[in-house]
Amino acid sequence: MGLQSNIRNIMDLSNLVPPFLQFWTKKGVADESENDSTAMSEPMNSDGATEYQKYDGVGGYNSINYAFTPRIENTKQLIKQYRTVASNHEADDAIQEVVDDAIVHESGQETIALDLEDTDFSESIKQAIRDEFANILDLYEFYKEGSNLFKRWYVDSRIYFEKILHENKNKGIKELRLIDPTKLEFVREINKKSIHNVDVVTGYREFFVYNNSNALDMRWASYISSSGRIEIPKEAIVYSHSGLTDVDGKTIIGYLHRAIKPVNQLKMLEDSLVIYRIARAPERRVFYVDTGNLPDKRANQQVRQVMNDMKSRLVYDSSNGTIKTKSNNMTMLEDYYLQRRNGKTATEVSTLPSGQSLGDIEDITFLNQKVYQSLRVPLSRMPRESAGVVFDGGQQITRDELKFAKFVDRLQTRFSTIFGDPLGTNLVLKKTITKEEWDKNKNRIRFDFNKDSFFEESKEIDIIERRARATDAMRESVDKYFSNEWVMKNVWKMSDEQISQEKKKILEEQKDPIFKSDEEEQRW
Repeated sequence: MGLQSNIRNIMDLSNLVPPFLQFWTKKGVADESENDSTAMSEPMNSDGATEYQKYDGVGGYNSINYAFTPRIENTKQLIKQYRTVASNHEADDAIQEVVDDAIVHESGQETIALDLEDTDFSESIKQAIRDEFANILDLYEFYKEGSNLFKRWYVDSRIYFEKILHENKNKGIKELRLIDPTKLEFVREINKKSIHNVDVVTGYREFFVYNNSNALDMRWASYISSSGRIEIPKEAIVYSHSGLTDVDGKTIIGYLHRAIKPVNQLKMLEDSLVIYRIARAPERRVFYVDTGNLPDKRANQQVRQVMNDMKSRLVYDSSNGTIKTKSNNMTMLEDYYLQRRNGKTATEVSTLPSGQSLGDIEDITFLNQKVYQSLRVPLSRMPRESAGVVFDGGQQITRDELKFAKFVDRLQTRFSTIFGDPLGTNLVLKKTITKEEWDKNKNRIRFDFNKDSFFEESKEIDIIERRARATDAMRESVDKYFSNEWVMKNVWKMSDEQISQEKKKILEEQKDPIFKSDEEEQRW
């Protein structure tokens, strides 16, 4: 009873949530009721949450306290591995290619913009949302730090921000503070009960657990449990992850996970190649010393005498480029002395050649390519001696570049979570819209990232040109065999809504004198 009571105290919400986070607890109570629906199955775990069960309001605490620590250590190890991979300069070059295509800062262009066309908001509300979105970008200092934030998210496979509110909560978020991902874990508490000996899910609760036992934030120092953890309501944290899971389907892994093996192999091969070349690069002399029929002791003395007389030992210190005599230095010239017995041959000096094919680096190049392939970066983007971009009207766009552009689009979609969450929080806190309105429209909001990919733009232009040529070729058939609407839908691939909008715009432009020809103006 004592242990179970202690465990319940550790996981008690009122004990573990500091006063400055209590606002989020009260706010989260209303949201929690939405998760109190009875179902046969548990919620899908695609967000890397650590799950544990409670049966009829009791139990489950034991499992989280015993199983939670290994999970956090696993996350720390994964992130450490990813950061080690990113520290390799070949991998870092490939990662930078991804970052540069995903976050594009250009003068006079918005790095990221909102698309609210599919929402139900009025024009005045849409403008207020755009203004609030600009405020969110300022909180992130996105124009200056956007590339760094994206790289952190891409390398670590996750990113967390704490929402720090103004004292007057109606003013919304004052600061979005970055949190070390190795100290935070997402947790899902699943409530169950037994019906006819079958476990049924009656609801669930989600929150974060902050583990900072080594270096405490003074704001949280009084609320750390005996296990060094505090509970943070889900609504108080901005959380975005890679969306990738391990084979168990429950552990979040990163986009660098596939690169761990090739990067480690590349490092080992490079180190072994350097060692081999250092050891085999110099030529060495071989002395065959004729010791005749001398006893072993006298023969060894004679060999040592020849060694002292003939040996020329030059030692090069590779650390500072000077010549020194130390046991841990590399010998530039190492001679070999071998005995010849019975006086059949005279003393001889020959040369042991250096290693062959020291300039062959095909295996290094192969593994370097594997690193780029594991990170889904086209091999054409690897550093080359004759680096350059060929502008050829888009006729030579490779399939790898098309796949890379789609891959970057998927990354941008996953990363945009860090904008939607705080944007909704501020809009609701400032009473710009209601929570119900936000929940209804949040999945209809699109975040358009600025593009700087020549291949992406060339692809779009090429598609438009092909459709325009097809339309010109069908000009005589339109209104005879095909309607204009058929051409718009099947050649230009427009949706019904787009066709309706374009028709309205065409009618409006026909009335505008700017778009009329000279003959039409004379008729009017």
